Amino acid sequence: LRAHFAGALAREGRDALLRGVLPHLLPGIQAHAFHGPIRVAHAVESGHAGELALALAYWAVRATPLPAPDAVPAAPFDRVEPWLQALDDAWRRDDVPPLQRLPFIQARLVQAAGTQAYRTLAGALDSLHADPLPLLQQLALVGARRYARTRNLTMLHVVTATRALMVLARWLPLSRPGALAPLWHAAAAG
Repeated sequence: LRAHFAGALAREGRDALLRGVLPHLLPGIQAHAFHGPIRVAHAVESGHAGELALALAYWAVRATPLPAPDAVPAAPFDRVEPWLQALDDAWRRDDVPPLQRLPFIQARLVQAAGTQAYRTLAGALDSLHADPLPLLQQLALVGARRYARTRNLTMLHVVTATRALMVLARWLPLSRPGALAPLWHAAAAG
């Protein structure tokens, strides 16, 4: 895969390659603790073609989408903080799974995606009608506050992945409704 992406980068150039491949990788954004998009964003910022090919290959190998949540509720959330609070409240009330006992972030995300809270609320952020960039900024800010308060390493990864998507936004079809749904689902599981 590294050789494939290095060749595509040489043939097509960075912009065309990222426009073509990022929409296909985005459904697996959370794979391996969000490190795929984080590495791709760092490679883009450094301008290092070899690292970009390697980062894309790493993301492609690790990308495994979370299951889609159930249907969106009749009254979706239009802000990140109340949505995350509703998820917290639902986990405390309905599920209480031993999420922290699993050793790896990816395993905890998959486990969280099986909870009632995830199934009913992960799709409840109204990302279909809102401008995605302000929602990304909200997630980064709210996530950073949550990390500062809890020192939850998964939340730190949500924050750095959100920052990575802000770096990569110019190559993503953000005007397409639901384009960032995989991020919202992964953030909900996180």
